[in-house]
Amino acid sequence: MKKRLCILLTQALLFPVILMACGDDEKNDNAGTVPTFVSSQPADGATDVAINTTQIILTYSDEVNFNATLDADFNGSACNFSAFERNGKVLTFTIPTALKNGKTYKLTIPEGFFVSKNNGAAVAEHSVTFSTIAATEPTITQTLVNGNAQAQKVYDYLVSQYGEKAISGAMSNVNTQVNEANLVHAATGKYPAIYTIDMIHLQYSWGKSNYDNINTYKEHWNNHGLVAVGWHMMVPSSEAKAATQDDWSYNTQGFSAKNAINEGTWENTFLKTMLDDGAAYLQKYKEAGIPVIFRPYHEAAGNALNGGTAWFWWGYDGAEAYVALWRYTFDYYKAKGLDNLIWVWTSCPNNAITACDNAWYPGDEYVDIIGIDIYNKAAAQCVKAYELLSGNWANKMITLSECGSVGTMSEQFSAGARWSYFMPWYTYNLTNLADSEHANTSWWTNASNCTDILWRDDLPAW
Repeated sequence: MKKRLCILLTQALLFPVILMACGDDEKNDNAGTVPTFVSSQPADGATDVAINTTQIILTYSDEVNFNATLDADFNGSACNFSAFERNGKVLTFTIPTALKNGKTYKLTIPEGFFVSKNNGAAVAEHSVTFSTIAATEPTITQTLVNGNAQAQKVYDYLVSQYGEKAISGAMSNVNTQVNEANLVHAATGKYPAIYTIDMIHLQYSWGKSNYDNINTYKEHWNNHGLVAVGWHMMVPSSEAKAATQDDWSYNTQGFSAKNAINEGTWENTFLKTMLDDGAAYLQKYKEAGIPVIFRPYHEAAGNALNGGTAWFWWGYDGAEAYVALWRYTFDYYKAKGLDNLIWVWTSCPNNAITACDNAWYPGDEYVDIIGIDIYNKAAAQCVKAYELLSGNWANKMITLSECGSVGTMSEQFSAGARWSYFMPWYTYNLTNLADSEHANTSWWTNASNCTDILWRDDLPAW
């Protein structure tokens, strides 16, 4: 009897301890587990991934930390933990290179690269493999959105060279002088094939006197050259300033692009005045039988794709207002009979050149050529931009519409950046090509020695 009582007493004393132990196990039920790979986007084994995909999103069963001493591997290239961003159980991997059509890619996470946030246990090796959409030959739109026979002839030539040769271009300075093109000729013995004018000072009386004279560009055309026109359109900061020529800018926030296309607003009245002035200048080229590669309202998205904002007035009201403004201008000039224009819209990917600003695109029926402006980028980054845009707009030619301090054209072209044409920005009052801040003597010499570049003398008689 005493023996049985002792056993019961012992069990009673132990029972609370057992209950306490069970409670601790429930509280720390993740302490001994190892996180596992759950899924990815693109999915492992996917075969239809778009080449403008820039990230792989990884999901795990529990939160993980990094082991900074190890590297992951993406198609043979080491990638450390800085290539990943973490948000709980979800990690985002930034793909380090532009994807290409018809290729297979594999991200391999070695054992221990990720460890459990709870207990430090190593996550087992795992990988994500996917293939991009099969390569197809680009089918470039063959007809201009609104072009006469002479403009179509120039466009046909651009299409015939696209992918095989890039056409050289130079920017005129703000007074429409072509000294930079002349300096390129002095250094290389070759004239750039495209001369580009900016109508930035069209509203000023002294500016109009410069724009009235197109003899330099007629001569260039007659020597087989091509003419391009861009436009930093200057606008007033307020209705009161519209009657003056002071406090006008291309980046004022006092002028609404949204209002500018609405009849009855002061912005609309001003816009139509500017468009009329621009039309009068462009009409001079039509009367001379010269097509114009026309690039208005460039870089509209600004830094919007990178968490920032637009940097020109035509982008401040957002993508929808910008698209409406572009279409308004297109229709306005079409109604005026300006059918000598080849319309170039300029994309503005973010600083890392990792995304396309599709929301800002006016539409295929309003655009002939897609451009991009790139500054301070190595050749590899320029190639990445070309591949991104050509994959996104496979039916349009892609051009390097502005550039400065970029990789050499021989590097870019040989690596696959098959620009339709390229144009470095000018350096104001440049007298020595070696002093150019955008494209110096060595850069131009490299281009002149590249057999894939066309110069004015290489182009046909128009």
